[in-house]
Amino acid sequence: MTDQAVDWTKPCERFAALSRAYYSLVTGALETEIRTRTLDAEEMVRFSKADLNTLRNEMRAAETACRAELGLPNANRRFAIGCSYRPARPPSSYDPTDPRG
Repeated sequence: MTDQAVDWTKPCERFAALSRAYYSLVTGALETEIRTRTLDAEEMVRFSKADLNTLRNEMRAAETACRAELGLPNANRRFAIGCSYRPARPPSSYDPTDPRG
């Protein structure tokens, strides 16, 4: 990742910088790897210190602000296909026309 000066008051620049950081973390470019070796075993641990949910939320907020600045509609990511299912019920035994009750 390159160290570029970003004007955080401009949402499109902020979105681009946050996107680069997010995808660098997701792809593993900013991971730290620790290896320990003993006489009979080798252990490796990879980690990156980042809160991906917070970064993703900030990235989406900047994207929404950038799209609003450019006059584009909001890129809502929540889509659902509605489908209702009602299990079949056995027919009711009550019949108002039946003289037996």
